[in-house]
Amino acid sequence: SCLVPVRTAMRALPAYEKVVFFAVIEHASTPPDDEARRAFTKFFEENSRRLATVIVTYRGGGFKGAATRVIVSGIMTLAPAFREMPIL
Repeated sequence: SCLVPVRTAMRALPAYEKVVFFAVIEHASTPPDDEARRAFTKFFEENSRRLATVIVTYRGGGFKGAATRVIVSGIMTLAPAFREMPIL
């Protein structure tokens, strides 16, 4: 999963340090399946206190791009931990 290096990097920092989550979703990427959506939601919920902000950039268009944007936006807006956090 793409979250493995993120978790590794976060463990290397002191627990009081905040981080910025920055992701680029490429045009060739496939929309995340149910398991991946659950993993991202769990990651963001577990780490919300350590995240200064979340930035997700979508590269692509058409139906796949729109579907990916809806899924990621849904994860970010429905997760209780992000209702107070600035999402760019």
